[in-house]
Amino acid sequence: MSQIINTRLSLTLLLAVVLLAPGVALAQEADQGAAPPAPNEEPGTLDTLMDQSSLGNVTQAAMNSYHTGHRALIRAEKMEAKLDETEPSKREKAIAKIQKAYEEAADSYLQAIRTNPKLLMAYSELGQSYRALGKNAEAIQVYNTALQLEPANVDNIYGRGEAFLALNYLREAATTYTELAGTNHEHAERLMASLKQWVAHHRADPGEIKPEAVETLAAWIDQQTNGSG
Repeated sequence: MSQIINTRLSLTLLLAVVLLAPGVALAQEADQGAAPPAPNEEPGTLDTLMDQSSLGNVTQAAMNSYHTGHRALIRAEKMEAKLDETEPSKREKAIAKIQKAYEEAADSYLQAIRTNPKLLMAYSELGQSYRALGKNAEAIQVYNTALQLEPANVDNIYGRGEAFLALNYLREAATTYTELAGTNHEHAERLMASLKQWVAHHRADPGEIKPEAVETLAAWIDQQTNGSG
């Protein structure tokens, strides 16, 4: 009797391995690539953010999760747009609701990617959600994976550039602008506006940033504006 039970268990385990193997293989195709670590932080890789499994109807399940995330993202953005109009006494509660909505969006996008690791639009909006939550190191990892799937995607190039800038990776942010300037004027201008805001902010309050680093970036921006960059 024990031999029969052991045989059945062995067959069950073998079947489980066969069923789960395709999902693992798909997840392993998304090579993370390297990204500069955030100061005093270990960003890890996207693999550490996801449970590698793939069950059920991959296409439909992934899209359902994506749409759930997209609705949460839109809800968060609408609430954030009205934040300045919120009464001071209600502002803290409003911020908490916005953060919760972004977290819900991120969780749903992760589920979509877990189900279908090649669902590119989920990566882009996951990166956007992470940036809104201040998780820029995680956002870089997400964008790196997305750019492995589609290297020329300007939304992900731009998003990664913003994440670089938020982490004070000035060389990487400037390089991203140069890349976008030759391919997508709209995204390039948006990133340039962020670069200018960064300079203005750190001129007023350098914090841990060296003043010469601020002025070096400011001079580089002037070169781009004057067409000599």
